[in-house]
Amino acid sequence: MPILNEPVGVLLVAAAVLTALVVWLFRDRRYRGPRLVADDDGIDREALEAAEREARGEVRSEERSSHK
Repeated sequence: MPILNEPVGVLLVAAAVLTALVVWLFRDRRYRGPRLVADDDGIDREALEAAEREARGEVRSEERSSHK
């Protein structure tokens, strides 16, 4: 690659990389994605919490009786 063998070419590549880095760092981050926009996400929160408790080993007493 002959452009990298000359000092001007190295400076051009470094300037392009620096410009890309600055643009990436200061990009617009207001849009967080569709999963955080919807109010009704279709997730059964009670089932999710029960599964998380079960994974942590924190099963409540009424859940113990139903598992036996």
